Amino acid sequence: MSEFSFQTVPSLTFGEPAADALASMVAGVGGRRLILVTDPGVRGAGLVDPVAAALETSGSVSEATGWQPFHLQVEKCNENIGVVPMYLKS
Repeated sequence: MSEFSFQTVPSLTFGEPAADALASMVAGVGGRRLILVTDPGVRGAGLVDPVAAALETSGSVSEATGWQPFHLQVEKCNENIGVVPMYLKS
């Protein structure tokens, strides 16, 4: 294997309470924009919904911040087959 270097954020938080801490972590580093990237496996494991809920209940995405939840729900034959968490900037 060739040598390589990888740099990331100063800290990583794991575990169930991590989603609840997300909003304060983003604000603590001066974050004003957040992108949530996922895939069907992560979504299927139920890991995306707690993150989106934490952002909304904390007020990080709200009318006051200029970010409005605008989730896209995909249906096939009246069955929900997916949801894409999206936010609109006003």
